[in-house]
Amino acid sequence: MKNNDDLKRIHEYLSLLEKEKYKVMENNIDWDKLYESEDSYEDIVFNF
Repeated sequence: MKNNDDLKRIHEYLSLLEKEKYKVMENNIDWDKLYESEDSYEDIVFNF
């Protein structure tokens, strides 16, 4: 059942990222910076 726990953790992590994205949009931060950080988050998630 370890796999389920991992999926849950990834899901929680992704929902946190979504919240962060909206915060960034509200703050009108430079889009290039947003994309850069998004890429590094994807690396973290997919190389889990």
